[in-house]
Amino acid sequence: MANSSSATTGTNMVSSVSDVKSSSNSVATSDLGNVSDEQASTAKAYAASAYAASGADQVITRVDATATVDNGWTTESGVQYYYQNGQKANGYINDGSNWYLFKDGVRQSDVQEWAGTYYYFDHNTYLRVDNAYMKSNWGDYYLFGSDGRVATDVQKWAGTYYYFDHNTFLRVDNAYMKSNWGSYYLFGPNGSIQTEVQKWAGTYYYFDRYTYLRRTNAYLKSQWGDYYLFGSDGRIATDVQKWAGTYYYFDHHTYLRVDNKYVKSNWGNWYLFKSDGRIASGWYTYGYSSYYFNPNTYLLEKVVSSKASGEVDGWTIGDPMRPQVAAVDISSYQSGLTQANYNTLKSLGVKTVIVKLTEGTTYNNPYAANQIKQAEAAGLNVAVYDYAKFNSMSTAASEANYMVAYLEKYGISKSTTIIADMEDTSTYSSTVAQDLNQFWSTLNVSGYTAHVVYTYVSYKYRDAVVSTVGQNNTWIAQYPYSPLVNTTWNSSYGAWQVSSQAYIPGYSGNVDVSVDYNGLLANM
Repeated sequence: MANSSSATTGTNMVSSVSDVKSSSNSVATSDLGNVSDEQASTAKAYAASAYAASGADQVITRVDATATVDNGWTTESGVQYYYQNGQKANGYINDGSNWYLFKDGVRQSDVQEWAGTYYYFDHNTYLRVDNAYMKSNWGDYYLFGSDGRVATDVQKWAGTYYYFDHNTFLRVDNAYMKSNWGSYYLFGPNGSIQTEVQKWAGTYYYFDRYTYLRRTNAYLKSQWGDYYLFGSDGRIATDVQKWAGTYYYFDHHTYLRVDNKYVKSNWGNWYLFKSDGRIASGWYTYGYSSYYFNPNTYLLEKVVSSKASGEVDGWTIGDPMRPQVAAVDISSYQSGLTQANYNTLKSLGVKTVIVKLTEGTTYNNPYAANQIKQAEAAGLNVAVYDYAKFNSMSTAASEANYMVAYLEKYGISKSTTIIADMEDTSTYSSTVAQDLNQFWSTLNVSGYTAHVVYTYVSYKYRDAVVSTVGQNNTWIAQYPYSPLVNTTWNSSYGAWQVSSQAYIPGYSGNVDVSVDYNGLLANM
């Protein structure tokens, strides 16, 4: 072994190799000259240690035997070693200037296990690194605290808090974790502790901005300014919820409080929530009408009016308690409608105006052209209908040709939906299906191929006329006394004419109105 230290000699000298020869065949000596027994013994011990570590045969020279390395630094084969009490140092030791972690005399770097935990030592200085988030040789990052030990559990770092696993010591991301002191916290995708509204386990929770704890039974403002209700388990609330002594409704998709709306609860009942979100009780004016809600059940109750039995309740289009109107149908009776009235229909969400064009083979609506023009000017869809009178295949063909003449006269597009109004008793015939199919065939010849049947639930041959186009292309009429937004009669058909007594704000006359179930009327 080569050693850079200076040599000293002792008083007891030996002159022969045999005096210091190792009992091991792998350790040999050369002529040591005048060295002490102690020096020779020490050299022998070092050689044996080197052989055990490397497996290589060792030869002891005079330089080795006279070296002084009881304590301190030495360089061996280009590697620095530190000795303590004549042995290569192991452990966390102060060399007189700094503390280092030694293993077999060599200073250690990176993540190292010591005293039942782990520390990090700098690759250049070999000093212990404190208060740092460091990358290990194998690529993982670890947090080391003020005493240098690897950190676990909740830890403050870089202005926020993180959680480090107790077994792997790695940062935990996307997890709801229990701390050493028993409280739970949510840690996000970058590991940082979460506050305010956060998604977790398929729903949303709110975490306090100061304590970081989950909030329960609270109506709280989010980081983006909206308010949400969080229940007793901390989950964001939807549907009807009791809060602050009354009831509110929270949307199932946006989670926001719903105001000014008549809505269906999870259990099937309908309730009205006022402009401040509170549930309606007693008399309340909503839209264009007043309604009475039972103060105990909050359900709408019918109040007997002075209307005669069987009379249809008139209502205003756009009333939020009433069905959403998709289409109105008009004839010469509504000739007084102005452009402003059509614009109002558009603003109220109406999609389509259905205009009477002809009746039988002797009448055409003299206002049809202007009504179509004004409806289109308002951005409304337009369809036209024939009030059917035919009762045979030949009269059906004649009626269709009569209608075609006015379709072409007014320049009505071939793609326009043509409706056969099958309600007049003159059409009653056991052959009504064949008659109606002849009507459709005649229209097809002229290029008008989009067909819809209109009829009443009570029409004698309803099923027969429906069979010519199918239920999805049938517009059925039936009038309940007082339809509400949740009234859904005849939903097996494409559309339902719900009332003949509806009103347009700003227009004194009434119009027929319909709801749409499958886009039949809305997309004409």
